[in-house]
Formats: sequence, C-alpha cells, structure tokens
Amino acid sequence: MAAVRGDAIAHPPKRAEVVIVGAGVVGASTAFHLARDHGIRSLVLESNEPAGAASGKAGGFLARDWTEGSPKHELVRASFGLFPALAAELGDDVQFRMVDTRSVVADTRRAGPAGLAAGTASGKRAVPWLDGRQFGAESMGSASDGDTAQVHPGLLTLALLRRARELAGTTVLRASAESFEFCDGVRKAASTAPGARADAAPHAVRAVVARGTFQEATLDPSRFRPVEGLADHEAASPWSEIPGSNPGEKAATRSARIEAGFVVICAGPWSASLAPLLAAPGTASPPAFGVSGAKAHSVVLLPAPGSPREALLSAPCALFLDYVADDASAAESPEVYPRPDGSVYVCGAANDDPLPGHAGEVAPAPGAAARLHGAVGTLSSSLRGASLQLAQACFLPLSDDGEPAVGPVQGLANAAVGTAHGCWGILMAPATGRWLAAAAAGADANATVVDLTALSPARFGAATRRPVRSVDTRSAAHSGEAPPAKSRA
Repeated sequence: MAAVRGDAIAHPPKRAEVVIVGAGVVGASTAFHLARDHGIRSLVLESNEPAGAASGKAGGFLARDWTEGSPKHELVRASFGLFPALAAELGDDVQFRMVDTRSVVADTRRAGPAGLAAGTASGKRAVPWLDGRQFGAESMGSASDGDTAQVHPGLLTLALLRRARELAGTTVLRASAESFEFCDGVRKAASTAPGARADAAPHAVRAVVARGTFQEATLDPSRFRPVEGLADHEAASPWSEIPGSNPGEKAATRSARIEAGFVVICAGPWSASLAPLLAAPGTASPPAFGVSGAKAHSVVLLPAPGSPREALLSAPCALFLDYVADDASAAESPEVYPRPDGSVYVCGAANDDPLPGHAGEVAPAPGAAARLHGAVGTLSSSLRGASLQLAQACFLPLSDDGEPAVGPVQGLANAAVGTAHGCWGILMAPATGRWLAAAAAGADANATVVDLTALSPARFGAATRRPVRSVDTRSAAHSGEAPPAKSRA
C-alpha cells in the first residue's frame, strides 16, 4: 500500500506567485480554486504527504444544516452546495453521494433496555446490516432531502491537487516552511504580487525559506484503495511505509529560498507552530491562529465478498451509534460510514495525547483500533469478520471558541490562513479554499465568496500557547454543535 515518491526537483523554484503551506484538503482546495478560477499556478509545500494527516484519515461525512446558529454556518452552507458540481468535475473517484443518516441505539442483550421504545415496526430493523434489537432509531438526514452526504476525503484531496496541476501546472513539493523573510507592506502591495492589500498592513512576506527533499509528491489515489485478503496485522497507515515520511528516518534535506507573491497557511493544527515565524521585525507580538490539536482514532474495514459486503452496499447509511453490550458496560459511540468501494470507515476512541511536532509521528493509541473493530463487530455480523485495512489516528485542528480561523494574517499584507475547522474540515474545505484563493488573487473574498469576517484569526489577538483540547467521538460534538433537535434519538 506504500506510495512511490516522485522524482526530486533538481532546482526548487526561486519564485512562486502563491505559496501554500500544507497539502491537506484546505490547501488542495485553495490550489484548485487558484488554478480554475484565477489561472494562478501555486507552489504547495508539504512536509509529510498530501492528505497525510486528518484529510486522509477523516470520515468525509457532510451535513448541510447541523451548524445552524453558529458563525461558521454560512461557510458550511456555501461549501456543502459546492460539492455536487465539484464531484462532477473531479469525477466519481472522490466517492461523493447523498446518504441517509440515522441515530440508533442498539442492544445486544436478550431483554431490551428499560425506558426505550422500539424504533421500528413489525420487527423490521431500521438498519438491515445491524444485528440484534434496535431502539430509538431516528433520521438525522436523508439522501432524498439532500441534506446529508459523504465523500472520500483522501481521494478528494488528491483529485483537487491533480486537477490544479492539470489546469495551471501546480506543483506539490515535500518540504516545510522553515522561516519567512519580510519587506515593506505598502511597497509589496504596489508590486505585481497578487492579493497584497494596498490598505496595507505594515509588513509583507518577501520569501519563504523552506527545508526538505523537494521531491515532487505522488498524487496516486491507489494508497486509499481497499486491499482484498489483508491480514489484520498488516493494517497500517498508508504513509508509514513511505521512505522519509517518518521524521526519525534520515533523509537528505536542504534549504531553499522561494520568493512569494502571497502566502497561504493551511497546516491544520501545525499552523500554530508557524505563527511565531510570521512575526515581522518590530512587531510587538506574533499573529495568533487560535488552533490546537485533538486526537481521534479510526479504522477502515473491508467486509468479506458476498453477502456481508452486499448487505452494506444495498443499504448505505451514515450511522451514529450508541449501544448496550452484553455486560451492560459503557462502550464507544462510534460513527460508521459504509463507502461506495465496499469498505467501511469507523471512528471514535478519542484521547488527550499531545500534538507531536510532525504529522509522521502520529500513531494510534494501543488498543484503540481493536476497541472500535470490536464495538461494531458486536453489532453487525457483516463487520465482525471484516479485514482491518487501516488502523489510524489524526489530530483535528480545533480553536478555543470552536470556530474556524480563516482570514488575513495580522500585520501582513500578503498572507492568509485557513485552519481550525475541527471535524467539519472536509465539509468546509471547498468554500474555504475558494475564499483563500480569491484573497490571494486580490479579490474581495468576503464580497465575492462568503463573508467570513466573524471567522478572522484577528479575534484571537496576540499569540499564546494553546492547550490540547479533549474531543468527543461524535461529529456534532467535535465541532461544539448539535444536530437539530428533531434529529436527536
């Protein structure tokens, strides 16, 4: 399942119109919209692999209305509406589809739990591929209403980058931003730099000093394809076998100075480590992005060919699950997302591990994968014997107030950031990338895309060290939102 790394770039470019730091789904969306909407070729720097962190390990569940009443809701609505056309342009490869969504309380004991009425009539189960008694089953969204959907995050991220490369020659290089050089903001705005604001922040980024191998990243989607007959002990993150993806490995690296017309920071929770580097000389304090990381686990299962797999494919349904086990003990409340390729994504098992310095250092906690697999295996014979394809963990980028940080970098005329989207990062990526691309191209993004004034990182003031936040296992709880009252079980 290892990806083959691309060829090294003999001479990294000396200048780029737009430099994007981070090749997750937000960075990929930004590169795509720069290429498609503005004809701008960008340079994307990625220290690990494209979709190598949360963007490759998320579930890809999309909900149109679950953030109603929050400052990010207009961004969510705008972004949800972009998916159908985006999927059509990128192709079926991204596995986008509308899905039914249910909340189900399942009981594996012979006697039903007291106080719960059965959620189905005449013994018919709300979710056919779940065994045992089901109670409190209730709809949280439906394919026919078009308010809940799913997409494969890893395939989406790679498809966006491939399309940006096709349209404008976008390049993704394996390197990280090591430091920044600065110049006068008014002078930068008067130059040909796209997006530099003439109203002028006092400083601007002149160049990015990057360090890495400068090998061109592979955008091959095969790393996300399920593999028949994979033994559980062979399951791993697809990045773990890539030479040099582990920072403990020694790889030949070097530094290169790249002049930048505009800089976009899309490094997820690691965006916080870049904020101090963006303090221009003479500024009282560095900018703040208000982002920290919260760890969550997931597994990808592949049911056996035949009836187990057909059962899930014939009744696809995003499932938010609570259950009572045989010993009546509390258990994980996993989210279960069957995918069009026959695999099943399951997430949960959050913990408070600290954010490591590099995405390649993220590893699942011992026993987390077994707990998730065991939980869904208890409830579904279709999943009980499924092969474990991936056992993985990621850090969700969360802000202190639960809202994304999208907007100009304080004090800089030609830099913007997009981070802290929490568990809704895949959902908000299309419109976030479109906004960042418009800003980098010199347009009024708040007027032409969606008004994100309330999400500006300026609300965090001076930079401070952000604590690691704990995170619930449910998508609604990740973001600090709850689904509409009518959809609660």
